[in-house]
Amino acid sequence: PPIVGDESIVYRSPLTHMASIRAVTCPDTCFCSRLTFNCDSAKISNLPIGMPPTLLYANFHNNNIRTIPANFLENLPNLQVIDLRNNFIESLDVGAFSNLPQVTTILLDDNLISRIEVGALKNLPALKHIRISNNSLTKLVTGTFQDLPKLETIRLNLNLRTKLLTKN
Repeated sequence: PPIVGDESIVYRSPLTHMASIRAVTCPDTCFCSRLTFNCDSAKISNLPIGMPPTLLYANFHNNNIRTIPANFLENLPNLQVIDLRNNFIESLDVGAFSNLPQVTTILLDDNLISRIEVGALKNLPALKHIRISNNSLTKLVTGTFQDLPKLETIRLNLNLRTKLLTKN
């Protein structure tokens, strides 16, 4: 090993266990493992497709994301937390968050969300908390938050005149 003064610098081989394997779909500006995608302030504008099925936590806070693709959260049976705060998301379309059996928390604060379609939150049996504060919501349609058996908290503060409307 190289000698610096009286100290030697020991070479360390890269970690090879599963938690350190970089997913093929991990953007270059993110830190990813088989359990976590951390893209906080990563300057990304598109969400990666094909995250590992072992993922527990997906952090896309503080980026330039505008849309949530239908297949973004596909085949993630262990995912628990989705953080999409401080982006430029304008709507939650049908199926934006669906078929995620372990998700307990969805964070969508500080976006531009003006519309949530009925069916955007579907088959989320463990969902406890959803935060959609500081967005551009002016109305919610009856059924927006239906069939979420464990839901405890919905934060909608600092939106524009949020009110509940009935179905036509």
